[in-house]
Amino acid sequence: MNPDGYSLRQRGNANNVDLNRNFPDQFFSMNEDASAREPETRAIMEWSSQIHFTASASLHGGALVANYPWDGSQDKRYPIYGGMQDWNYIHGDCFELTLEISDNKWPPAHELATLWKYNKMSMLNLVVSLVQTGVHGRVFSSDSGRPLPGTITIEGVNHTVKTNRVFADYHRLLTPGGRYKVMATVPGYKSKTTNIWLEKSAMTVDFVLDPEVTPNGNLLRSACECNCGRLNRYEFESFFEVPTLKCTPF
Repeated sequence: MNPDGYSLRQRGNANNVDLNRNFPDQFFSMNEDASAREPETRAIMEWSSQIHFTASASLHGGALVANYPWDGSQDKRYPIYGGMQDWNYIHGDCFELTLEISDNKWPPAHELATLWKYNKMSMLNLVVSLVQTGVHGRVFSSDSGRPLPGTITIEGVNHTVKTNRVFADYHRLLTPGGRYKVMATVPGYKSKTTNIWLEKSAMTVDFVLDPEVTPNGNLLRSACECNCGRLNRYEFESFFEVPTLKCTPF
């Protein structure tokens, strides 16, 4: 993510900006001006908006730590604001791990292969665990059969997950061995809720929603209904992919 900083052996990029403090923050109105963000930050944000990631791993050096949301808090007790990890979780529905994989902040080149060897199986096992964890499925319209982009809510969890814009598929990571109430919501359609008991394996839960009817008997149409006949090759093939893990070294 930061090739210029890597070459200069500094934390900031060529403009001496810390990219892991350059993302919009949930508690403070920093980095809200899109034109003022660094090009590397904008590139990551655009990439994340194009691909519906389920989880990600950001690789760092300088310690041996596995960190997960949240980095910041409203009372300023935690040190990181404007970080990529919290932004990914809030705006991209992407559960990000920050992995500090070396005590040496600048490991020499000959150690990189060893670091990869030590971490390779853990990264692959993380991908496998994502596929086998939580609830996933799609949302459809009962009258047209079309996929309906909307949101998925888990009762008691203050975070919604948006479905994919094209195929309306979703993947919500959840802890196995619990009972959950899952709700699908789409503008112009009646929300639907189902109760599930999630065991060790992932569960598929599809929703078929009925359109809302106006007092005069007309159907309310969702503005986000998609026309799957216009899909390009990338969008069509992406539907058949397993939930994706992205790895972004700083």
